[in-house]
Amino acid sequence: MASVLVCFFRKDEGYEISLMSTYVSLQVKRGQKESIRVGENGESSKFQYREIIANHFDYRGALDFHNSKRHDYGTKHGLSIEET
Repeated sequence: MASVLVCFFRKDEGYEISLMSTYVSLQVKRGQKESIRVGENGESSKFQYREIIANHFDYRGALDFHNSKRHDYGTKHGLSIEET
């Protein structure tokens, strides 16, 4: 199983920071539906997104959902993680 390793480095005056993170495999997710693309010449091709891309499309709204709940202070629901 292949995985992606991401490294971030920053060097400032007085300190250095190094963050390393791994990500999921580059395999096709189990149960991933096939996508179809039609080219300019009319030919179609079927493919499946790799797990790293499929997760982006599956979970891209999670951060927006969280932020909407975080800033929901003073609305009819009265829920808020923090005051703004």
